[in-house]
Amino acid sequence: MSQELITGIFTLSGAVIGGLLSKYGIPFFTYHKDIEYKGRGKDVNLANVVEGFEDNNIYTYEIDNFIVQKSKSKINYKGRFIAHKNDESIEWITTGEGVLSNGVAYCQYSTKSHLPGIHWGGVMSMVFANGGKIYGSWITENINIKGKMVFGIFELHAK
Repeated sequence: MSQELITGIFTLSGAVIGGLLSKYGIPFFTYHKDIEYKGRGKDVNLANVVEGFEDNNIYTYEIDNFIVQKSKSKINYKGRFIAHKNDESIEWITTGEGVLSNGVAYCQYSTKSHLPGIHWGGVMSMVFANGGKIYGSWITENINIKGKMVFGIFELHAK
């Protein structure tokens, strides 16, 4: 083979590999760090804002073991929620995944309660702020009153 042909093959190969690496990264060097968060949340009663909205099942939440795994454009998470209202407590595990864009995650999640037969899903957004904090909100169907929605907000900080 001639020197020019070998040089051309290596140049072309280098350009293709460089383009793929710049677009997709190097999979075996991709680093995913699990970050654990904890925090609090609460349901938001929108009765004063949304006509016909009435929710007397307003809970506060303790959130812990909330493990977040982020990559360049995706997010996965799993966390434990404990809901409190009066003397009642309900615990569940939430898992979700979504897309990450400019520090904001848009996710779909599902839950499984320790109570038999109780599980639900919803959507959640999370803003990753400086200082290791996450500010977020969720919306889901009310499991106690079908056809009604539950809105909530939360704040987490890295452990």
